Amino acid sequence: VEPEQLARWFGPQAFHCPVGEIDIEARPGGHWRLTMVAHDDPGQRRSLDSTLLEVVEDRLLVGYDVFPGMPGDGRVTWTVELRPEGDGTRLELRQGPFPEPGLEGAAAGWQQAFDKLDPVLAEA
Repeated sequence: VEPEQLARWFGPQAFHCPVGEIDIEARPGGHWRLTMVAHDDPGQRRSLDSTLLEVVEDRLLVGYDVFPGMPGDGRVTWTVELRPEGDGTRLELRQGPFPEPGLEGAAAGWQQAFDKLDPVLAEA
């Protein structure tokens, strides 16, 4: 939930998140907002405005985003769970529901973000 850290890794490879456009209020009922900006076209911007439902420090974040045009009410829920494992920490992400065409893109975007996270964690 630290904007400076999140800005270093969040988003697909072709995007970055300006730290000045990240705002997090880490509490139930709070928010998690950021803007992803394309490296090669700064006019291409994707904003996320999540509502936080559960926050357990160093263990759990649960929230949702609303994507207009998605089936139903457009709500996509996500959970990030952190658990000790061996000498490290296991991060589990669950997100959905997605319609079939969006599922592959979401999975690819998260994989690219986690690839960017690896060197950040290696420095810690």
